[in-house]
This record gives sequence, structure tokens and C-alpha cells, in this order.
Amino acid sequence: MVANPRIDNATRRSPDESEVAELSLLVPAWQISALEQAAEAEGITVAQLLRRAVNRTLAQMTLHQPGYYYG
Repeated sequence: MVANPRIDNATRRSPDESEVAELSLLVPAWQISALEQAAEAEGITVAQLLRRAVNRTLAQMTLHQPGYYYG
């Protein structure tokens, strides 16, 4: 799949993001299929979809008090 070159606010990189780390994620197979379908519907890769979700979650953290559970 070819990723859509469109970049929204949730996926923009700040200049200080020169280092990256690999994250292993164990999820049921049906969730992988669902992630692939959701990413394809957006025209992006699964990695981009997950980065977007992480960025949005972290952005929300500043709106709530420390210790708030987002689950």
C-alpha cells in the first residue's frame, strides 16, 4: 500500500524528533485486520495510523490533570 502524502496536525513531526524507537505491540489478529482496513480507508499505513493515535492521546494528556485514566 502506498501512503497518502497528506500530513495532518496529529502526524506532523517536530524538529526534535530525530530519534526513534521500535515498539512491539501484541494484539489479536482481528485487531490487526481492523487496523489495516482503517488505515487503508484513510489512505495511510498502519504505522501512520498508530502514530496518529499516539499523538492524539498525548495531546489530550495536557488537557487533563495528572493521573487521569484515558482507557
